[in-house]
Amino acid sequence: MNDWHNLCITDKSGQEFFKCTASPMSTASEIKNLKRKLEEAKRRPSLYSFLDVDTATVMLDGKPYGEAVSNLDADALLKELGL
Repeated sequence: MNDWHNLCITDKSGQEFFKCTASPMSTASEIKNLKRKLEEAKRRPSLYSFLDVDTATVMLDGKPYGEAVSNLDADALLKELGL
């Protein structure tokens, strides 16, 4: 549970924007902050012209956020939880 996480927003260009490192206790908060940045980029595209909003996604440890958990089956999830 001592694993820190690397987070960022990336788009089709592969560039990383708003990079940060988060402790296990702050990871959820940082993900929420990055999602808010994407929402703001959609509302005010002129301020985020460096970002391709249509292909932008939040990345967690080099993978699109949410992808790792969705690929786990029930047995793998229980194993991950140590049960």
